Amino acid sequence: GLACLSGWLPKSITKMRPAWKDQLLPTYWKGKKAGVRGGVQILVGHGMKDEVVPFKLGRRLFKHARKMGFSVVEMHKYDMGHGLCNREFHDLRIFLDRIIPNPITPLEERYGVPASEWK
Repeated sequence: GLACLSGWLPKSITKMRPAWKDQLLPTYWKGKKAGVRGGVQILVGHGMKDEVVPFKLGRRLFKHARKMGFSVVEMHKYDMGHGLCNREFHDLRIFLDRIIPNPITPLEERYGVPASEWK
């Protein structure tokens, strides 16, 4: 996953088809979509009053990431300038808890493939 807080995507690359684009589309395990790891997930957080990186640049990043085929793209806007607030930290924590696997979860449950079929 990727969290982009008060960031942007340079306009020069928004028209390009990067060589790695195909690697960011959903991943598969033995021909089946690999559960929650169906692709790269992105969180975009941006202050609506950002005086350093204008909000419209964060919005452009959000829209372009969706067009590129990322599996989950979230945009959270905050009533603040360039910085971090408690709500943004809270949203980031929820995002990270969702995309970072719980080490206690059995891999069979996580990937939907019995361990006996792993090679």
